[in-house]
Amino acid sequence: MNIDDINGSNYEQVVPYTITCDTAVRDPQMEMTLTWSGTQ
Repeated sequence: MNIDDINGSNYEQVVPYTITCDTAVRDPQMEMTLTWSGTQ
């Protein structure tokens, strides 16, 4: 693998991860992000 090949799209993989919200009220101003780093 060449470091120049890593651009955020190359080597992208689906992660089997789900998040559910059990509340009836959702605040549209709230935003959540998930950042994952590490080795495989």
